[in-house]
Amino acid sequence: MTFVAKAKWGLLFVVCTLMYGCYGPLLLLSQVDGKLQYDPSQVAWLTELVKLIVSITLLSNQSILKRFSFREALPYFIPALCYFVNANICPRLMDHLDPATFSALSNIKVVITTLLYIIIMKRYPSSLQISALAILTAASAIHSYGLSVTGGKSDVSYHKGEPMEMRASVYGVVLLLCGVSLTSFASVYTEYIMKRGYAVSLHKQSMYLYSSGVTFNTLAVLWKMQDGRQSINSTNSFSLFQGFNIYSWTIVFTTALQGFCVSVIMKHSSNITKLVLTCVSIMVSTVMSMALFDLQITLYFVISLSFILIGLPLYMLGS
Repeated sequence: MTFVAKAKWGLLFVVCTLMYGCYGPLLLLSQVDGKLQYDPSQVAWLTELVKLIVSITLLSNQSILKRFSFREALPYFIPALCYFVNANICPRLMDHLDPATFSALSNIKVVITTLLYIIIMKRYPSSLQISALAILTAASAIHSYGLSVTGGKSDVSYHKGEPMEMRASVYGVVLLLCGVSLTSFASVYTEYIMKRGYAVSLHKQSMYLYSSGVTFNTLAVLWKMQDGRQSINSTNSFSLFQGFNIYSWTIVFTTALQGFCVSVIMKHSSNITKLVLTCVSIMVSTVMSMALFDLQITLYFVISLSFILIGLPLYMLGS
C-alpha cells in the first residue's frame, strides 16, 4: 500500500471514529430540559434520505432506472430493517445512559459481531484478536460493575451548568443490548452481500441499502402523520421537523457521513476494522462529555478505559 493510500485510509478512520464518538454527546445536547423535542424517526428518515440523494448523485452519469435491479436490491432490505429499528431505539437510550456509559457498554458489540462474523463470513479471528476480545469484554464488565457499586442513577438528566453523573438503568442496558445485536447482524450481513457482489459499484450498493432505509423510515413518518401522534407534546398535532435544533440537524449530517465511511470499510476492509473504530470512539465520547457536561469520571471507568487501550493494539496486531 502506497503512502497516499495509507494516508487516505488513516483520514477515513479518523473521520469515522469522530462521527461515532460524537453521536452520544450530540444526542444529549439536542435535548431540552432533559427530553427530546423532536421525533427521532424523522432524524433517521432524513439521514437515510441524505445518504440516498448523495449515492444517486454519484450515479447520475447514467440512468438510475437502468441501473436499478429489484433482485439485486432485495437482500439490502434485511440490514436496512435492522438499522431502522436500532435508529429508533438509540435516541431513547440517553434517558437511561450517559454518553460515556453508552459508548463503554456498546463495546459488547465486539463479541456479538465477532461471533456473527465467524458464522456468516466463515472467517476466524487470530489468537491475538481473541485475547483482545476478552480484554475489551472485561472493560465493559468492569465499567458496568462500577456503576452498580457507586450507585449510578438512572434519573439524572443533563441541564446546562450542572455536573453530570455516570448512570445506567437495567432498562437502558437491555435496550442497548437489543440495538447492538441488531446492528451487529446488519453490519456483518451487509459486508457479506457487498463482498458477494464485489464487482458491483459501491455507489450502486449504497443506493440499494439507503433506498431500503428510506422506505422503512418513510413508512414510520407517514404512520405518525396519519395517526396524528407526537411524542414530545401532549397535543395530537404532528409536523415535520418540529422541535429540530442545530444539534439534531448536526446528528443527521454526521450520521450520514459516518454511513458513507462505514460503506467503504465494509466494501474494502472488514467488520473487524469497524470494531476497532467503535472501541476507540469511547475516548472521543468521554472527552467530549468531560468538556461539554463536566462529566465526573469514576475509577472503574478509568480502569475499563485502560483495558480498552490495551486491547486495541492487540486487535490491530492480530489483524
